[in-house]
Amino acid sequence: MPSETKRQHFVPKTYLDKFGTNIRDRNYQVFAVDKQNFNNIFPINTTKVCVKKNIYTLDGDTEEERQLVENFYGDNVDARYNEFYDIITNDKIIEITTEQRRLIIEVMINLLFRTTKLPNIHNNLIRQVFERMFELCNAQQKDYFYFEKTKISIAGKTIDDLYNEYVKSTKEDLIYIQLKAANALIQERINDFISIIKLEENPKYITSDNPISLYNFRKKPIAPLDRSNEIILPVNDSYCLTLYPHQSSEINLLKRIKYSGVLNNSESFTNNFMQFGNCDRFLIGSKENLENFIELVK
Repeated sequence: MPSETKRQHFVPKTYLDKFGTNIRDRNYQVFAVDKQNFNNIFPINTTKVCVKKNIYTLDGDTEEERQLVENFYGDNVDARYNEFYDIITNDKIIEITTEQRRLIIEVMINLLFRTTKLPNIHNNLIRQVFERMFELCNAQQKDYFYFEKTKISIAGKTIDDLYNEYVKSTKEDLIYIQLKAANALIQERINDFISIIKLEENPKYITSDNPISLYNFRKKPIAPLDRSNEIILPVNDSYCLTLYPHQSSEINLLKRIKYSGVLNNSESFTNNFMQFGNCDRFLIGSKENLENFIELVK
């Protein structure tokens, strides 16, 4: 009987593999670079990148209860990703079925909400609140404060103690909020216009530990649930998929565009720069494509 999965990918291995090299049977290697240290591009196996221990593990008496979210992503994204990938990268497919359209939308939206980016933003804001409340308590010589109508004692505790307790106590709530938000957005975006760009020359696409980018020229900052966002995903180093918030009478047609020359260069840099701005920590891709991007932004 298989043991519970403790090291869990927040970006699917099946996705990351498409940016790597197969060094052994289904064993892929990519290159990565920390966005804060462009001097160290390093190789890494896709089993070891975008992984966090027990990120989706729930409390529960049984393995099924504890692995509910991990199994959900495994069944609904990871196991179906190759089907999704084959549709996007097959230039001969210009018309899809309703079921294939739903697959494309579901994979994209689940990738948006699955990563650690949004929870990290939330938790970092909470830490800032706790730091400020600690300062006020010390200034007023109090050993407690109220947060969301709950009295929180700081007696004998550090900010790290409070923050870690909060993250642990709200982990499952955040997971369910992400799943609920993803489902709501899938319904909102189910009739989006689907566009696929193919780069025919170098330089090409890179990705990151937060591969979905949102673009909205009308609104800053961008809210993830905004219906008017463009939702963008590099699928490998040559293909990029975009969901546009425009409905069409021919919703099951795919718009395919090929870029070369100046357009190729502009498109690759624009996407790669969005990945740089959007990633939590690591940019991922081939060594050549990472080096090309770094050279442009240095």
